[in-house]
Amino acid sequence: MNSKKKRALKYIVAAIAAKRRMKKVRRNWIKPWLTRRADLGVCQTLLKELSNEDSDSFRNFLRVSPQQFAYLLDMVKDSITKCSTNMRTCITAEERLSLTLRYLATGESYRSLSYSFRIAPSTVCSIIPEVCDALYQALKDTYMKVPSTPEEWEEIATDFYENGIIRIVWGL
Repeated sequence: MNSKKKRALKYIVAAIAAKRRMKKVRRNWIKPWLTRRADLGVCQTLLKELSNEDSDSFRNFLRVSPQQFAYLLDMVKDSITKCSTNMRTCITAEERLSLTLRYLATGESYRSLSYSFRIAPSTVCSIIPEVCDALYQALKDTYMKVPSTPEEWEEIATDFYENGIIRIVWGL
């Protein structure tokens, strides 16, 4: 090898070694504005205010009254509560339920909800199905019974017909 090639090779090896020694700049694991959820999130600000001062607006926002919200929270709290770690604090069961109810009430996009609730969109994507499943499991025996006898089916059909639902759907 001639001296120019040796010098170029030494330069390349030195550059690679220097690059390995350089510390990489670590990206934030979480965006700074998301870390202020405990102080500025919807649950800590708006929902607390509405619950204490204006229950009609609370009902309009989540489509349940503060009492219904407390009832639902009591039913699903154990199944949707997560543990905090040394790295991060968990999203509370109250925040999880209010996020899900807001989604169900409005159909807002996950990204839009992530801004107002200060929760990352990828986390919103996992919270909503999880809480919906917990709500279903908690409410299915009481509110979502499947009729098992022909008499029960006939009673339901009669209720539908008397309330005009059959006429609207079938044009009767």
